[in-house]
Amino acid sequence: MGNKKSRKQRGRWGRPAARDAESTGEAAVETGGGGLAERLAQGVKVLSGVLLVAVVSAALALGLHHYARTTPRFAIVDVSIVGTRRLSREDVLGALGLRLGENIFTFDTGIATRKLRQSPWVRSAEVRRRLPSTIEIELSEHQPAALLALAGKTFLVSEDGLPIKEVEPADPHDLPLLTGISLAELGRDRRAELGRIQAALDLLGTYAELPLAKNYPPEEVHLAEDGSAVLVVGTAGLSLYLGAPPWTASLHRATRIAQRTAEEGGTPGVVFLDSEAHPERAVVRLR
Repeated sequence: MGNKKSRKQRGRWGRPAARDAESTGEAAVETGGGGLAERLAQGVKVLSGVLLVAVVSAALALGLHHYARTTPRFAIVDVSIVGTRRLSREDVLGALGLRLGENIFTFDTGIATRKLRQSPWVRSAEVRRRLPSTIEIELSEHQPAALLALAGKTFLVSEDGLPIKEVEPADPHDLPLLTGISLAELGRDRRAELGRIQAALDLLGTYAELPLAKNYPPEEVHLAEDGSAVLVVGTAGLSLYLGAPPWTASLHRATRIAQRTAEEGGTPGVVFLDSEAHPERAVVRLR
């Protein structure tokens, strides 16, 4: 009896227990599948949100870009120019092709800067925007310090010793003339020839500080191939043969000689200070 009862109990409870276990497994599978779907759906929603934000941001940026380049609020109404001495305001604006009323964002400051730097007078240039409606232009110009005779033509030379441009009627002509520079040598060894030009300018700078320069303004510096220099001063053309550099001591001696000759009632025409054998000696030829 006991065994039959046990079999009956197993018959009544054992099989359903197995089915319950299978049902639980199916529910677990269904639950797991539902979680994955929910996660995928949530990911799609997030991605859609990100894409929507990106599209809206791009559309907003394009709208702002279009507004900035078309609204009258950003029209150019003023152009500030500083640093000009030779160039006029019209020269600068003409070189840029800039027009008042033009949109400040469509005006390319980089191209404008490059255009200005192409001018022979411009040493440096910077163009920038100042919102909402102003263009600021800051220039530094070459300052002419001398004239350069070269290959039958005359050029302006900057204070840095650089040839600026060929002289035109409107350019300054009352500057000392530099001679003795070779076009062939300038092409062969540009650095060396520019160094000679700078040396001549230094000579003129030293001479300008001497008392003699007040009565005898510099007219010409001739640079010989051997490195020596002849400085011609005064409207009558007093020639100072200075020899090889350095020239400071020779210039001071020339000043003393000219003053002494004037005190004695004479007018010097040529002063030779270039004797290599006797550098302490000077020869003076009177007019």
